[in-house]
Amino acid sequence: MLAQATSIPPASLGAGRSRAIPVKALLDRLCSGANSLSWSSYLPDELQPPALRAAHLQTASNFCSISAISHWGEEIEEVSSEDLQGSPLDDLQLEGRVWSLSKEAHGCRQVQTALDSAPSDAAREALALELRGHVLEACKCPHANHVLQKIILLLPASSLQFIVDELMAGVIAQMVRHKYGCRIIQRLVEHCRASQVQKLVEIALKDIPALSRHPYGTYVIQNILQHGTHEHRRRILAAVIKGIRVLGAESNGC
Repeated sequence: MLAQATSIPPASLGAGRSRAIPVKALLDRLCSGANSLSWSSYLPDELQPPALRAAHLQTASNFCSISAISHWGEEIEEVSSEDLQGSPLDDLQLEGRVWSLSKEAHGCRQVQTALDSAPSDAAREALALELRGHVLEACKCPHANHVLQKIILLLPASSLQFIVDELMAGVIAQMVRHKYGCRIIQRLVEHCRASQVQKLVEIALKDIPALSRHPYGTYVIQNILQHGTHEHRRRILAAVIKGIRVLGAESNGC
């Protein structure tokens, strides 16, 4: 590119613009020292000052092992293999730690992966039951709520009764308005039998107008409208028609 720049006729350069720096002068300046130009490190290797090229080679030497680069992948694979052998995804290591891992950002992903890769529903249920007694806390946890949702998605409805029971022991009116708790309510409505979540839905529908205007509760109402029974839809529709003026003026009105 520099050679091409020197061949451009002076007449082709706009008025008031200086000519390109001669290549020889530029190379002389670059070779005068590695620190003479701060931008010299961005030049191609063949144009970089000798001292700067040596520094780059030393950095590469420290980063790479003495063995050939082609052996790099083998070394990484060996480390990865050892890491996997000691991974928390191992059933023996995961057992008894599901709840503690579920409360952590990285741990909750490990538990979800273990649930996905479990060989049977019985194995998944064994992992899920370690959250027994912690459902209400898990519903409000920014990490554990994802584990609960994964459990609801993967297990049959008959295995989810302990989640419904513990929710019913809490305050449903608060849970449907919670940032994370509202997600659990929605997943249960989607994947459980209507009779299984009937009482839970009835509590949620006690104050449809107020819940419809809530930033999180509105998603629960919309979810019930989509996945609930015909009677649930009729009640929501009646409430919406009655309060259409108020709901229409609210940003969260369903």
